[in-house]
Amino acid sequence: MAAVSGACTAAVMMLPVIVDGRWWNLTPFVIIGGLFGVPVGLVAVAGGRYAMRTAVFWPPRSRNRWRHRFGLCSAASVVLLVATLFAWAVAASSGGSGFPILLIALAVLGAVSYLFAYVLAPGDYAGADVEAT
Repeated sequence: MAAVSGACTAAVMMLPVIVDGRWWNLTPFVIIGGLFGVPVGLVAVAGGRYAMRTAVFWPPRSRNRWRHRFGLCSAASVVLLVATLFAWAVAASSGGSGFPILLIALAVLGAVSYLFAYVLAPGDYAGADVEAT
């Protein structure tokens, strides 16, 4: 799912590349977006696994709170990874241009990661069902 989301995001961002109906110009961007989506998805899964581990010693009171915790842990891990990569890219560049755009991209990526994780949160944690509310 992360690879497909990355591929779709890359295609949407690069729509201006299409000239005279040449849709195949998007192919390299879709492939690169899909390849970058895989590690981001793996990090999101690691954040979700962390949420499941915290549920063992700190059980959530309701299914809604469980979904929020799962989404926050997953999104936080993605934001930490991408923020580190963005900080490295800004430090390695000769100028600090594009910094506000990177922050906006980071915020959007965090929000999308949270929404995906919230919707896809498992119904149970650590083998026990979460109460529905």
